[in-house]
Amino acid sequence: AAAPAAADTSGGRAEPTSSGERAGAVEAAFWERPSVGDTVVIVASGREGRLAVDDGSDELPLKVEFQDGVLPFADWFPAASVSKPSGAAAGAAAGAPGGARGAAGAAAPEGI
Repeated sequence: AAAPAAADTSGGRAEPTSSGERAGAVEAAFWERPSVGDTVVIVASGREGRLAVDDGSDELPLKVEFQDGVLPFADWFPAASVSKPSGAAAGAAAGAPGGARGAAGAAAPEGI
């Protein structure tokens, strides 16, 4: 005789299957969307800038302006690619390419 199936208590949610997935789920639960004017860090490069625009769109809602003299001076990013400065961001690889639009598609800083 087969054992009865265990009741599904997940509520339709997929449960994390590895410690990495669990850590990502915990991190996502505590992620706070930066506000316009905040200092932010680009996760992939560690580059720091100021959040200039949050247009609320799905694809590339956040425009970050950089004051480090490196091109692009401003670029648009997905929300998941931008965070407030923390110890984790400091360990990111510096010198990675710019944002999702890249240097060729970067918008010029406003007012220029």
